[in-house]
Amino acid sequence: MNFKTSAAYIVVLVSLLCGTLVWYGYTVIQQVTKIEDLWINFNHEATQASYDLSQINSNFGYGGFIHNFKNFILHQNDELIPIIDENLTLTYDAINDYKNLNISEEEIKALDKLAHIVDIYASKYTFAKRLVSEGNTPRQIEVHVQVNDKPALDAIDFLARFSVNRSMLKEKETDKALHSTIYFLNWGAISIPLIILVGIIIINFLKRLLDANIKIENAKKYSEELIESAPDAWLIIDKTGKIVRANTQAEKMFGYKREELESHTIELLIPERFRGGHGSLRDGYFKNPKFRPVDNRGRELLAVTKQGKEFPVEISLAYTHKDGEMQAVAATRDITKRKHVEERQRLTENVFKNAAEGIIILDYRLRILDTNDALSNLMGYSHEELIGHTPRILSFREASKPKFEEIRIALQQNGQWHGELWLKHKNSENLPVLISISEVRGEQEAHSHYVIIFSDITRQKQQEERLEQLAHYDSLTTLPNRMLFFDRFRGALARARRLQKQVGIFYIDLDGFKQINDTLGHESGDEVLIRAAEGLKHCIREDDTTARLGGDEFVILFNDLDDLQVVNMLAERIISNLSFSVPAGRNKLFITASIGISIYPRDGNNEELLLRNADNAMYQAKRKGKNNYYLHETINNS
Repeated sequence: MNFKTSAAYIVVLVSLLCGTLVWYGYTVIQQVTKIEDLWINFNHEATQASYDLSQINSNFGYGGFIHNFKNFILHQNDELIPIIDENLTLTYDAINDYKNLNISEEEIKALDKLAHIVDIYASKYTFAKRLVSEGNTPRQIEVHVQVNDKPALDAIDFLARFSVNRSMLKEKETDKALHSTIYFLNWGAISIPLIILVGIIIINFLKRLLDANIKIENAKKYSEELIESAPDAWLIIDKTGKIVRANTQAEKMFGYKREELESHTIELLIPERFRGGHGSLRDGYFKNPKFRPVDNRGRELLAVTKQGKEFPVEISLAYTHKDGEMQAVAATRDITKRKHVEERQRLTENVFKNAAEGIIILDYRLRILDTNDALSNLMGYSHEELIGHTPRILSFREASKPKFEEIRIALQQNGQWHGELWLKHKNSENLPVLISISEVRGEQEAHSHYVIIFSDITRQKQQEERLEQLAHYDSLTTLPNRMLFFDRFRGALARARRLQKQVGIFYIDLDGFKQINDTLGHESGDEVLIRAAEGLKHCIREDDTTARLGGDEFVILFNDLDDLQVVNMLAERIISNLSFSVPAGRNKLFITASIGISIYPRDGNNEELLLRNADNAMYQAKRKGKNNYYLHETINNS
C-alpha cells in the first residue's frame, strides 16, 4: 500500500473519525439542548400555571370575588363595587392567561367550566347591584343571586392537581432524556481514540450535562416547593391506604410529624367510628380514578388530629403514577373557620328573629332594611309594611319632635342615642317606648347603618304615674295635696308678678264635719270629704287648683282674678256646693262651709302670708255664725 493510498485511508479514516466525531458531537448537543428546552418549557409553564392558579384563587375564591360579593349583598356597601370589579377582571385575565399555555383538553374543559361559573357570578353581580339600588334587603337579594360555586371550586382544585401531575410527568420526561443522553455518551466513550480526540469537547459536554442535571434537580426541588407551599394538606396515598408522602401543611393540620404520617395508613386521620367502611370506599375510588371531591353521602366529613380533636374538612382526590403504581393525591382543607362563620351567621339571625325587643335596621339613607317579629307585635305593622320606609311611618307624636335634633346631634357626635319617645301604634294608640339607636359601620364602609331597639315601657310609665299620684295627690279625695298645692302656688305668684294679675286664696273648713265623724264614724266622714271634694271641683276653672290640706280643711287657688265681684260670686258658689245633708238614722246632719279669702298682692306677697291671712279670715267667718265667707281686707277694716 503506497503513501497516497495509506494517506487516503488515513484521510478517509480521519474523515470518518472526524465525521463520526462531528455526528457524535452534534447528536450529543441536540440531546442536551432538548433537555435544556424541556426544562425551560417546563419551568415557564409550571411557573405561569402556578401564578395563574394563585390569581384565580385569590381573586375569585372565598377571599376574593365570592367573599366580597356576599359581603356586598349583606352590607350593601358601594365601596365594595370597585374591589369586586377588580376581582372579576383579574379572574378573567388569569383564566385567559392559563388558556394560552400549552395545556391539555381536560384543563381547557376545567377552565371553561370555571369561566362559565364566573360568567354566572358576573351576571348575578350585575343583577344584585340593581336589587341593592332598589332597596331590597340582603335576604331578598340572596334568593335571586344564589350560585352553585362548587363546580368552579372543583375546577380550581382539578387544575391544581393537574398542574402537579404535569410537573411529575415533565420530571419523568426530563429524567428519561437525561438517561438517554448519558447512555449515548457511554457508548461514545468506548473508543479511546475518540475520547482522546474529543476529550475537551466531552468535558465541555459533561459540564453542560452537569448544568442540565442541576436544572433537573432544581426542577425537582421546585416541584417539592410547590407541594410544600400548597395552602391545603396534601397526602399521597397508595392502593393499600398507606401514606406515601405528606406536606408541611399536613403536619400542621394533623399534629403529626412527617415520618409519623408516612408510617401509617390514612385511617390514622379518620375518627375511629368511621374507619370500618373506609377500605371499601378507597378501593372503589381506585377502581375509577378521576378527579373528584370526596362524597360522604351528605354527611359532614371529619378528620382527627394526633391529640384526638375532630374537625370538619373538605377533601378532593386526584390520581398519579409512580414506578408503575397508582397513587391518590388527597388535598384536605380545614373548614372549621368557615363552619364557625356560618354558625355565627345563623346565631345572629336567630337572635335578631327571636329577640324580645323590637329591632329595626336602617341603611345610611335611614330607610328600613329589616325588622323582627317583636317589632311587628309591638307596633302592629307587618314586616312588609315597614320595609323601604323611614321610621316616620311609626308616626312620632308631636311631643317627641323636639328630641329629633337632639338625636341627630348625638348620632353625629357619638354614633348612638338612648332615650324615651312616644310612638303611635298602627291602631293609633299612643305608645311610650325606650329607644336605643346605634350606628353600625364596617371597617371599610363609607356609609353607616343604624340599629334601633324598641322596648315597651307602658307599665313603667303607669307605675311612674301611680307614684306621682301618691306623692302629689290626696289618696282619699284625689285632690292635690299640700306639697303639690304649694308648688303650684309658687308658680301662680311668679306668673301674677310678671303679668301684674291678682290671685285669690280661699281657705275652706267644713262646718259640722266633726259631729258627723264622731256620730256616724270615719267611713261616713270620708264619704263627706269625697262629696265635698267633688263639689269643689265644679267650682274651679281648668287653670285653678283645689287641694286638701288635711282633715276637713281645703284650699282653692284662683288665678287671674279681675275684681271683688268675681270673688264674691266664687265664694257663694262654693258655699252652695258645700251645703248638703247627711242621713243619721231618722234625722239628718248638715254640712256647710266657712271660707276665708286673701288676695294677692293686696293681702300679702308670699305664700305663707297669704295662706295665714286666708286662715284668719276663715276663723272670722266661723265666729260670725259659719256657712259664710270673709275677706281678709274686711277683717282689717272692721
